[in-house]
Amino acid sequence: MTKNMKKMTTLICVVTLLIVSTIMGLTLASGTSSNTAYAATPVQRHTASHLSAFVFTPLVGTTNVSVRLVDRTVTRADIPSNVVINGTEHTVTEVAMNGFASVPSLEVVRLPSTVTRIGNSAFMNNPNLRRISIPGVVDIGANAFAMSPRLADLILPDTVNTIGVGIVRNNNTQIYSRLSAPRAGWNAGWNMANSNQNVMWGDEEFFYPAETSVTPFNPLTRTATHVVLEMAFYSEQNSGVNIVVPYYVDEIGFFAFEGNEFYSLTVEHSASPIKVGFGAFSSTQGQVIDINRHIIFEDSVFWNGRISICFC
Repeated sequence: MTKNMKKMTTLICVVTLLIVSTIMGLTLASGTSSNTAYAATPVQRHTASHLSAFVFTPLVGTTNVSVRLVDRTVTRADIPSNVVINGTEHTVTEVAMNGFASVPSLEVVRLPSTVTRIGNSAFMNNPNLRRISIPGVVDIGANAFAMSPRLADLILPDTVNTIGVGIVRNNNTQIYSRLSAPRAGWNAGWNMANSNQNVMWGDEEFFYPAETSVTPFNPLTRTATHVVLEMAFYSEQNSGVNIVVPYYVDEIGFFAFEGNEFYSLTVEHSASPIKVGFGAFSSTQGQVIDINRHIIFEDSVFWNGRISICFC
């Protein structure tokens, strides 16, 4: 499919069934940190947090950088995949040791697929952290997400080769592993001291993304007045996964699934329409996006009033 053909999808108004196929690429790298940290400018759109919230440290002998959070008041951290430092483009490939630890306000983190390494205790002791996406990670350090009791679930992609001890220690985190069994590089105690020991292995069928509700949510009836999949809330890099958005979701936010790779994404049928934000499926790679209900395309002041759905 050419770029021009993709852009034709922005002319779609209200449909019941939508199928699309898009193409994107990944870059993975790693290295050793230097001693100098830099502020930077983004190479591409940076949605959820101001870039000034981070500092970037070049990895010796590469054009890669590690990232650390310096603004301890943010609630969301949407880490860019590339930044420009002193006129040179760098790829963000690593989360520094303790880089996002002990940030009481932090709730949602989205790593780009370029990040392959998460340092020891990188997200440790975040009492309000409830969602983190790690789509391209290869190495996860010890205690990476420990002592973060609100982290309800964690998807381990099939790229993970090594995991340190106690990555969800003192949590009650449901682990979804895209692998069917641990790899040789996983520490035997990787899931130790996690209250939930029921790891879902080889989960490549349906995954119901966790919802964000602006009103109290009843898990028994699975209903709420308004349930929203928030901006950039979910990240997947697995061409075999079938993602299902439940019927009770009312809105897919701006760029909610941006940059994802999957086989299919299905929005379950409901008599009520679903709102879809600008760029909801931007830069995705997959076979099918199937929306089985009427769509209301959301306007956005930030995007100059354009009402569209973007797969570009």
